Amino acid sequence: MNSRLPNIQSIHFVRISKVLTFSDIGNGIARISVPSWTKLPSITGSTDFDIKEKREKGNTVYVSELTTGIKEIQNNVGPVLVKLEFESGEKILIGEPDFPVIFEQTQNLLKKGLTFEHKSGHYPYLLQ
Repeated sequence: MNSRLPNIQSIHFVRISKVLTFSDIGNGIARISVPSWTKLPSITGSTDFDIKEKREKGNTVYVSELTTGIKEIQNNVGPVLVKLEFESGEKILIGEPDFPVIFEQTQNLLKKGLTFEHKSGHYPYLLQ
């Protein structure tokens, strides 16, 4: 587990219904086949991303949380998998077909935002 995450370069998502194949190939690495990823357009302001390790009911749980500003609300997104690409070139996957991510979007007169919190029994997958 990285003690410090590099800066996020881009955020992509794919609807669960579009996932063709998903494989946990071991050692924290996943392979996924999708027709295409949708890049979250026009990120504004800062993006906060944390991975926290917690103990819940005697089990280790990893909580991935992301908050960012956006210029456009994403309509009818539904359950998704999220790919984060870091400036280091590393790519991680948040969610899996059986435990997807749900976006929460907010808007007011001054700004629009997107957040999610995802709990899993393992650290987010590295993408191969």
